[in-house]
Amino acid sequence: MNHMSAPATQHRDQALRIRSVPRAERARFEAAMAMAFSTDPAARWAWPDPLQFPTIFRPLVTLFGGKSFDHGSALVVGDYFGVAQWLPPGVLPEDGPIGGLFERNMSGPKLGELLFLFEQMAGFHPREPH
Repeated sequence: MNHMSAPATQHRDQALRIRSVPRAERARFEAAMAMAFSTDPAARWAWPDPLQFPTIFRPLVTLFGGKSFDHGSALVVGDYFGVAQWLPPGVLPEDGPIGGLFERNMSGPKLGELLFLFEQMAGFHPREPH
C-alpha cells in the first residue's frame, strides 16, 4: 500500500486550493481564461483569427465579468490550474464598453452577428436575481 507523506499531501492540498483573485492579478487571470476558451467552439467562431482572439478575448474577460474581482467571485485553483468568474445576483456586466471593444477590433458581417448574439443573450437573461 502506498501512502502519501505529509509534505506531499500538503503540496497537493495547496495545489488544489481555491482562492478569490484580487484585481491586481487581472492580467494573469485574463490570460488563463483566454487559454481555457482558446478551443471553445463559440469563442473561436466569434474570433477565428489567432491574433484577433487574444486581442479581444482578454479584455472581454474583465469587461464582461470584471466586477467579480470586487465581489470575491473571480476564483483560481492553485497556481492558475483553473479559473472561474461569477457575477453575484443583481450585478451586471459593462455592456457599453463590450460593444466598443468589438467595434474597435472587428468589422463586417461578423461584427453585426456578434453584436446581435450579445443582444439576444441579454434579452434572455433572467430579470430576477439568480
